[in-house]
Amino acid sequence: MSSVSMKPEFGYVLGVAGASFFAHHMYMASKVVKARKRFGVEYPALYADEKNCPNETNRKTFNCVQRAHQNSLENQAIFLSLLTLSGLQVNVTSNSDRVKSTAVAIEFLRSHTHIDAPELS
Repeated sequence: MSSVSMKPEFGYVLGVAGASFFAHHMYMASKVVKARKRFGVEYPALYADEKNCPNETNRKTFNCVQRAHQNSLENQAIFLSLLTLSGLQVNVTSNSDRVKSTAVAIEFLRSHTHIDAPELS
């Protein structure tokens, strides 16, 4: 029978997972909520269309914010899986790479919103 042992540094993996959760579900989601309020896109519409957002520029801006958030959420599961698996072997390298990845996801959202709506970035 095999066993899995975790080094004390595995706590950093949990910290990075928590930071990733905050980045994706708190920070990025708050940007989508702000954009929904600003551009009048009501739930349950996932994206803005001509019916719920007649202004083309506003529609494009909202959809950029929403797509950036949705894209990062779609990659969240594989991110957390790889973080956990790599964290069992190489904690420090794994964590530093995943912290960079989370920072890149935040910058991806900011860059998608900054051009048309700097107050949302």
